Amino acid sequence: MRLITHNLLMCHSKACTGGEACFPLRIEDAELAEVEAEFNPEFLRRFMPRIHWGALLGIDQLPSEAPNNMDDDLLKRVHHVLMEASCK
Repeated sequence: MRLITHNLLMCHSKACTGGEACFPLRIEDAELAEVEAEFNPEFLRRFMPRIHWGALLGIDQLPSEAPNNMDDDLLKRVHHVLMEASCK
């Protein structure tokens, strides 16, 4: 599962009470693999409003807050984290 998919998932179980208990889902005992993906800056720019940036905190390649303007270098780093990192 790519991290872009994980970033959109939340718990819909009745046992989940909502808010932070439902999101982000924790990934435990998973291998991280790299999957090559074509860089599409326009897709990322359009998709950024849907990304829950707080779930990406702690990833060294990314800033701690969602940027307002994304240059090509930052878009490439976001692409690598969201599109090329995959959990097995």
